[in-house]
Amino acid sequence: MGSPSVTVAHHKGRRLLFIPELGSRRASWNAVTTLTGGLSEIAQIASSVSATLRRFDATYDRAWVENVDATGLRAVTPDELVEVRRPVSYVGMGRYIGTVVVPTTWADPRAVWFESFNERHHYLDLLLGGAVSQMSTQSLRLEWPTADGIRVHYPDAFLLIGTRRLLVDVTTTRRVSDERAMSTFRLTSATARELGWEYQLLTEMPPQRARNLRFLRACQSAGPAVAAAWAAVSERSGWPRQLDRLAHDLADELGDWGTGLGAAWHLLATAQLHTDLDNPIRPETWIDTRQEKQVQPWRIQI
Repeated sequence: MGSPSVTVAHHKGRRLLFIPELGSRRASWNAVTTLTGGLSEIAQIASSVSATLRRFDATYDRAWVENVDATGLRAVTPDELVEVRRPVSYVGMGRYIGTVVVPTTWADPRAVWFESFNERHHYLDLLLGGAVSQMSTQSLRLEWPTADGIRVHYPDAFLLIGTRRLLVDVTTTRRVSDERAMSTFRLTSATARELGWEYQLLTEMPPQRARNLRFLRACQSAGPAVAAAWAAVSERSGWPRQLDRLAHDLADELGDWGTGLGAAWHLLATAQLHTDLDNPIRPETWIDTRQEKQVQPWRIQI
């Protein structure tokens, strides 16, 4: 399957939609916050969801717009979709946009947009370990009709992990205290449950974890066969081990220090080995084959 090139960012200071604008009246925030305050009310709205999306056809190398109801939405996978809107870009903007390469079933590599470093770091965290098989960003406009009008939301990311579908929104701690924003996030979470999907609302992660994730992303240096051989060599000693001891043991087996250290970093970068990413990784840092359960204060329970 082929892939479309990533659309260049818009340069006139505003997002550009690849789907039609809605002509319906938007529901007022007062109505939305009131309706999402009760469990029965929010479940009723969630069950009426529809979505506007762009499907990609590799055969004809084209994308087209569709509107699907909840039944159609349940069957959608990330690799069927491309972005429905383009991120904002202008001189002097206070955040950074870019792309990150993601797993895909397409014949060609796929890259998707992130709209801030905050998003980028969470995407790297979600991708760590290789459980994600497909991922798209900005690829759905969820639409909920109410008596007061229609409310819409563009989830940041849509992922396939095994058979599980996951919607992700990345926000800030400031926005979590905004009742308007939270009403939309609660509605998105209820909609995910209605569809049989999962939902995560994420805020800023610790700066040290972000630094470690960026570094490890650059350390995925081997193909599956070589990585499997490195993993087999690493299993010949007991666990846990400190990083410098692990690198020396790998170097003894693989022939030189550089290859041993590179193998150690690769095994960490692909989550075949684990350590505490919230703290600096030093030569004396302990490495293990098991991942300790970690508190994730950036993940908002909703």
